[in-house]
Amino acid sequence: MEEAVKTKAGVPRRRWEGAIKDPAFGPLRQRVVLETTAEEFLRVLENGGVSTNVFLRRLHNLAMDMNWQPWPRNSSKGMLPPCARCNRPT
Repeated sequence: MEEAVKTKAGVPRRRWEGAIKDPAFGPLRQRVVLETTAEEFLRVLENGGVSTNVFLRRLHNLAMDMNWQPWPRNSSKGMLPPCARCNRPT
């Protein structure tokens, strides 16, 4: 989360600094991206408000843009094809 703040300056940086202090981000605060689980993200979504969810989406976009996910992106939207998502052969 601190990496997102490092990329900002001025007012946007202050917004990010305030946003990541939100208690809803607790489950993710000290985690490495590859070690996070879906349940942790769901807890953030359930406990946070609209602003928290917006910043969670921005963190997700940053992770996708920086190629921090453990699988290759197959399209411009970063989604895997249906057969890869459900682990069924084509």
